[in-house]
Amino acid sequence: MGAGRRMKVFHFGTDSIERQAGASLTLGTFDGVHLGHRHLLNRVLEGKHPTVVTFEPHPVAVLTGRPDAVPVLTPLEEKLRKLDLLGVERVVVIPFTHEVAAIEAERFLREILIDTIGMNRLVVGFNHFFGKDRRGNVEFLRRKSAEYSFELVVVEAFTGDGGSVVSSTGVRRALSERRLEDANSFLGHPYRMCGTVIPGDGRGRSLGQPTANLEPKNAAQLIPAEGVYAVRVYDGEKRYDAVASIGRKTTFREGGSLCVEVHLFDFSGDLYGKSLAVEWLHYLRPQETFATAEELAAQMQRDGEAARAILARNASRGAQADTGTTGPPAPCS
Repeated sequence: MGAGRRMKVFHFGTDSIERQAGASLTLGTFDGVHLGHRHLLNRVLEGKHPTVVTFEPHPVAVLTGRPDAVPVLTPLEEKLRKLDLLGVERVVVIPFTHEVAAIEAERFLREILIDTIGMNRLVVGFNHFFGKDRRGNVEFLRRKSAEYSFELVVVEAFTGDGGSVVSSTGVRRALSERRLEDANSFLGHPYRMCGTVIPGDGRGRSLGQPTANLEPKNAAQLIPAEGVYAVRVYDGEKRYDAVASIGRKTTFREGGSLCVEVHLFDFSGDLYGKSLAVEWLHYLRPQETFATAEELAAQMQRDGEAARAILARNASRGAQADTGTTGPPAPCS
């Protein structure tokens, strides 16, 4: 278990799993642990020994052979942190492989969920499926609940304030379309990404706006769409308002790799090698190519002023606050 963690985490195939008879259980990827997931998890928490079975890496990445097929919202450690704070007692992490995908639904149900973990109450979404050829659907589970004497709870889709169904796909789409307010509303808190500060070309400092260049901690995690954003940055427990840029620095060169940079307001010091957490709060503008460095510097100044104003307004009315179920941002390890 990690430092401060109350929840027990078992890695299937590696750890000896403590069987808990009568366990209330759900299974899935739970990427983002968004409000729809929490709606379902609340039903799990109504039973004894609330347990989550999850998969790592994302099944679609394995089945397609493309690690980037589904950019993840929450790397495993962040997912475990959120589940712990929600009150889950146990998590079983199953390494997802083609061999796991080939397990028949009934065998998975009987040998893993019931015999190994101790499930006696299963909570699933209305469109849930598992096992070979997706045969472990709700209809299958209704039949098997009588045969194996377990309670089946089927949870309908959860809709947000705007009437949209909350889903991981919806969060990814909102982030890719620069709709941060929608993404954060679905998540119940600001989207969060950890990165390590690496050396850059020093261009920001020369323009009077020193920036920290971030290399994402997890290469599989989704980076929001290119643009300029108002963000908050955490260096351990220290919090800074900031402006962030995601782009390819076309003012100074053609194309290039994607860069994530943050300019921390009212900060001076050395950040190289540090791990920073970034909360993405508001989209400001698209990336632009400027004719001169002076034009870019002037726009960066305007971006900073706009970000400060937006973040101050958010702070004054408590906007984008966490729902209270995922706790304060944890330091990036």
